[in-house]
Amino acid sequence: ILAKYDAYGGAPRLGFPITDEVAVAGGARSTFTGGSVFWSGGTGAHVVIGGILARYDQIGGPGSYIGFPTSDEFGVSGGAQTNLPFSQAPRASAARPSAR
Repeated sequence: ILAKYDAYGGAPRLGFPITDEVAVAGGARSTFTGGSVFWSGGTGAHVVIGGILARYDQIGGPGSYIGFPTSDEFGVSGGAQTNLPFSQAPRASAARPSAR
C-alpha cells in the first residue's frame, strides 16, 4: 500500500493517513484524507477516491459482491475516469468531471 501511495503521488494527491492499514475481506485498506488504497494478493494495490469511493463504501467495499478494485483513477479529456473492473463483478466504469 505504501508503494502505491508513493507512486500515485503521496500526500499531494491522496493527503495524509487517517487510519492505520487495516485488514478487510482478504486484503488490506489504508484510508487517507483524499481517498483510500485497497490491496489484495489477487489484484494488487489500487486507489479509489471521491464519489466512487463513497458508493463503494456504501455497498460494502471489498467485502461486497464487487470485491477489490483492479485499476486506479486516470485523467481523461474534461475530467477523470475510474475503470472499475472489480475482482468479483462485470466491468463497469464511472467518470467524474474535473474540478475547475
